[in-house]
Amino acid sequence: MPFVTKPGLKGKVYVPEKQRDKSKKHPCKDCFSCQHCSDERCRVCLCPQQSECKKTIDSKENDMTKKGFQDYYPDEFATCYGCGRLNQHGLQIKSYWDGEESVCHFQPRPYHTGGFPGYVYGGLIASLIDCHGAGTASAAKSRYDGKDMETHPPFRFVTAALHVDYLAPTPIDEILELRGSVKEIKGRKVIVAITLSAKDKVCAKGEVTAVQIPDDFPQT
Repeated sequence: MPFVTKPGLKGKVYVPEKQRDKSKKHPCKDCFSCQHCSDERCRVCLCPQQSECKKTIDSKENDMTKKGFQDYYPDEFATCYGCGRLNQHGLQIKSYWDGEESVCHFQPRPYHTGGFPGYVYGGLIASLIDCHGAGTASAAKSRYDGKDMETHPPFRFVTAALHVDYLAPTPIDEILELRGSVKEIKGRKVIVAITLSAKDKVCAKGEVTAVQIPDDFPQT
C-alpha cells in the first residue's frame, strides 16, 4: 500500500496501487477499482473536468433512447446472439444512421477478453462487424426501396460472406465505434464495408456480404 509525499501537504498521502484488471467502463483517472456500476452511478463520480468520461456515457445514453435498426425486426427474427433485442444473453447491439454511414457503439465487458489481458477477443470483433453489417444491409435496402421502417417491417438479411482484417489490438476498456458504408445494393444482395475503432484509432475493418431472406423461407 504506497504512501507518497505530495507538495504542499504535510505527511504522506495514500495512493492505491493500480488494479491488475485494466478493463474499466470509462477512462476515469481517479478510479482505481472499477466495480462496473450502472452509468447513473458512474455519473455521480464524474466531475466536469472529466469530459472524456462524460462524453462516453452521454453517447451511450443517446443511443439507448433511440430506436436502432434491430428494434424494427419482427419478433421471430429478434433472437440473434449479436443483435437480437429479445436475446437477454446476447450482445443486443443497436445500429443507426449517421448521414450516409451507419454507426454502432459497444462497450466490451471484462469477460470479452482475449488471450492477452486488457484487449478484446477477436471473435467478438467479428461478431460486431457481422451483426452491424447485416443490420446496415437491412436498413439500406429499406431506404433504397423507399420504405419507412416505422410503417414497413424491414427486410431481414443473413450473412453470406464475412471478411475481417485485424489491424491493431483492441482495448477492452474503451467504447468501440463501428461505422458502415454501403458499397453495393444489387437485387437481394447488399455489401457493407465496416471499420471498428477505439478512441478514434481503427483497430479492425471488415466487409459483409448480406443476402435478403426470401419471403417464403420456412419457419420452425
